[in-house]
Amino acid sequence: MARRIHRIHRAGIGALACVALTASPLIVSPAAADATDPIGIRHTAEVTEYPDDTPAMYWNIRDLFMQIAGGADTTLDGARQGSSDIIWPFVGRETTPDGQVLLKYHGTANIRSFCETPEEVRGQCQLDLTFSRPWVTYDPATGRGMFSAVVHTVNRNSGEWEGPGRLDLATFDLKNGRYNTSGDLTTWADVPSALTVAGAHAFSDILDEGDALSLLDFTFTGDPGFTGAGDGGYSTTVAEHTGIVLEHAVRLFPRSDGSLVLVAGDHEANTAVLIGRDMKPIGEKRTIDLDSDNPSAYDPTENVLYFAGYNEPAGFLDPVVDTPVYRATVTAAGVGEPELITRLPHRVTSMGFNSATGEVGIIHQARKGEDQFTTIAPGGERTTVDLPSGSQLFGIPVDDRYYSDGAYGESIPNGRASKLLGLPDGTWLSVNDHGTTPVEGTDDGFGGPRKRGAVPIHVTPKGDVTATLVTEAWPQYEFVASNDGVAVRGGRIAIWNDYADQEGQGVATYTYENGTFTQVHGRDKVVVDGVNLANLAGGTFTDDGNLVLTDADRSTLAIIDPVTFEVVDSATLSSFMKGTERNQNDGVIATGGRIIVLDGRPSTENPDTDLNTYIGLQVLEEATAAGKLDPSITPFHMDESLNGGPVTPVTDARDLTPVYPVTPAVPGRKASSPEPTFTSDSDRVPGTVIYSLDGERPREAVVDPGTGVVTLTPTAADAGQTIGVVVTVTYTDGSVDKAIAAFSVGDVDGDGDDDGNGTGDGDGNGTGDGDGGTPPGSTLFGGSGDADPVDAPGLLPFLNISGFLALVVGLIHFLRTQVLGGLHLSVMSR
Repeated sequence: MARRIHRIHRAGIGALACVALTASPLIVSPAAADATDPIGIRHTAEVTEYPDDTPAMYWNIRDLFMQIAGGADTTLDGARQGSSDIIWPFVGRETTPDGQVLLKYHGTANIRSFCETPEEVRGQCQLDLTFSRPWVTYDPATGRGMFSAVVHTVNRNSGEWEGPGRLDLATFDLKNGRYNTSGDLTTWADVPSALTVAGAHAFSDILDEGDALSLLDFTFTGDPGFTGAGDGGYSTTVAEHTGIVLEHAVRLFPRSDGSLVLVAGDHEANTAVLIGRDMKPIGEKRTIDLDSDNPSAYDPTENVLYFAGYNEPAGFLDPVVDTPVYRATVTAAGVGEPELITRLPHRVTSMGFNSATGEVGIIHQARKGEDQFTTIAPGGERTTVDLPSGSQLFGIPVDDRYYSDGAYGESIPNGRASKLLGLPDGTWLSVNDHGTTPVEGTDDGFGGPRKRGAVPIHVTPKGDVTATLVTEAWPQYEFVASNDGVAVRGGRIAIWNDYADQEGQGVATYTYENGTFTQVHGRDKVVVDGVNLANLAGGTFTDDGNLVLTDADRSTLAIIDPVTFEVVDSATLSSFMKGTERNQNDGVIATGGRIIVLDGRPSTENPDTDLNTYIGLQVLEEATAAGKLDPSITPFHMDESLNGGPVTPVTDARDLTPVYPVTPAVPGRKASSPEPTFTSDSDRVPGTVIYSLDGERPREAVVDPGTGVVTLTPTAADAGQTIGVVVTVTYTDGSVDKAIAAFSVGDVDGDGDDDGNGTGDGDGNGTGDGDGGTPPGSTLFGGSGDADPVDAPGLLPFLNISGFLALVVGLIHFLRTQVLGGLHLSVMSR
């Protein structure tokens, strides 16, 4: 199985570590009495090595914590440091007196950091944390269990040593993982867990109760005990690192085929990219002109992305004169080249798509009033109407110097999304966070009254009155000045924000029908396993109408009944959820039985120097009638090389091979290849195929996206050479392959027949005598049927151009579809 995190070294992470570990006072010199305990420093077990084929658990403690601390300093008593995880040997299975399954693993890992000397001597480090002999215990009837380990640590607050002793570190629920059996072995993978109070204390309370540990992957002997059959529940099936920086607001737009369009920005680059069902980018990560508040919208019917750029004002306090608006077509091959379609007055603050009418809505505003709404109809026709100002809507005097009219969005970009959401009658809901009018008889704690929050605005651009307040939501904003998130699907609405007398955020739900908003459930806490979800990162509605919420602090996903607020289901998310609640990101979307959650992951390319946070995407899917069985899971062993990879899915790219015949060409004349043909050992036939060129395009080559015909014009310098054009082939199922369209360029001065039709001996098609083209038996290395003058060994010197290219194409296809581990082959073209 693909691992999720890579260990980094200590160099380059000091600043981040200091932020994470110095939030409260640190004791520099811990008490020395327990500094002599050998656990975590040298072997303390009788058995210190286990055979390579021993079943094992892969557990990296907590990924972000290990990134900051620099990974494990020692792995002892049989544990090993793997490529991405610490590997713990399985030593036995028991049944407890109350009938629970107890799985015992061995080994010890110690993490030391922030020490007085480079040698990291025990007793001279502010962080000295040891985990040993982890155990997994669970109820075979419910799948709920406890993860425990022997812990020895110096408390960063008191400086006192604690342990060694066994602690119940975290709770887990197997219904949130997946399993498979192989012979007498059972393997569970991607099982999330949440810290107990004791577990959080083991980390010197740097972490909180409910925070996630690294996902648990473990293999043991015997049957699973719990299978999840009939129990339902969502679990993580995909987790990917996109390589796109998470800084400003992120928008996620689902497509009908299970892919999605991701739009994001940071201070260096703004990106729009197509993300496949496997959460991997498809095609180019296109750099776009985008306002940092991410005003963007997607038309899923026409597959068109709309977005607004940013026109820098003359001075900081000067207004924006106008804003460029773009559109880009999205195909199965990726996001196309943006096209400027209009410039709108002032600054565009929000944008949305209304599925009821097929219209795109755009709000653009000046600093004080002059707010406008532009509608783009399906045919491209645009209409613009004026909107009432925030002062008019909220009854605030125009000359109130303390009121910044942010009713429809802020006048200066701040990286936080303002939302414009379509309603089922063709009207719109506009949401932006800003304080409005004082509430008489209240106290803000500073001698003045509290301010009401900005309730959503109902925008009706085709009505006589173009915007009104959603007054039905006033109770949710009576003592709060925040708008932290909103979700709309059809006529269902959910809003969450902070509240004065509650711990953190609360949620209220509404319906909209025939122009009327109705509160369904007043503002309330959402409680999962006794813990309030107080830092919500995203919300959406499922196909069947339930409300999905994610919490950044607790790494928790909750599915609730929007009427009763009963928790229908819950799941633990990755340990990378911190910070995703900012900027009103599209933190979660639900479509087609899948839930996709945004998180923030550390760099995997340059972890020692790159402290950016990157967008990660998790996919959760509900168990089928077979329960949590996943045939792609294979056992984990002490030696990683013995682990089988996941079963390769049968896709078009795996089962089909696109092949271009060699095309004769003449310098100075346009040449076009035939359409490619497809071979398959299983007689598989491709459906609709899309062709594109990525990277270098020799001789300004172009490809017909529907037929695959490649066209280019060779130059005189190409005479006697072969030009290879790498073509990207995207199949209906979303899988991607590569093919090479080869052009054999003849010599225009051949035997007088230079038309490239194959009738002469110098026409460049390989059928003549070898004086101008690529005749039979010639090679790319020697240029003739003779052996290569450099005496190249093996088969290649005896391949003609067709055979060589066929070999290369076959090799590329094999490496891309069969070889595990992400091996890539770079093909160089002239």
